Amino acid sequence: MTTAVRPAPTARRTGHAPAAVAHHGCALPPLHILAFDPADLPPGRRAGIPAADLADHHAQLAVMRRAAAEGDSRQFALTATAAALLTVRHRPRPVVERVTQRLQLWGAIGLQAEQDSSLLGLLYAPDEADLDARVARARAGLLRLGIHRTWRFDAG
Repeated sequence: MTTAVRPAPTARRTGHAPAAVAHHGCALPPLHILAFDPADLPPGRRAGIPAADLADHHAQLAVMRRAAAEGDSRQFALTATAAALLTVRHRPRPVVERVTQRLQLWGAIGLQAEQDSSLLGLLYAPDEADLDARVARARAGLLRLGIHRTWRFDAG
């Protein structure tokens, strides 16, 4: 069972839910999230968003909503990752490519990006036995990439 989450704007930085998902009224499946703010790192250039990419984004949101309604954390995370990569294509954060390359190494099932790429979160299945070890590997890796502030929370 999932719960509808609509955080206040400050919840983005305090650990209630990925605001991009909540913004679209999507209920979250069970997830454990390691959030981080790439603000310490310079953003890349910004580009206009073509209509085709907007259509893809809306299709991805529909898949995310369906996965959330079905409680399918893995499908949600897979689609959230695709949506995050689309988002950062137009609101670049160079660190995202490096983080995406390490998702498997860090044991994450996906990546969530806020619409303006100002907040990112590694998505984990909350029922994994070695969750703490996976998150510790990710935190150490993020530190090596220059991300010093992370926080973790459960959603869904």
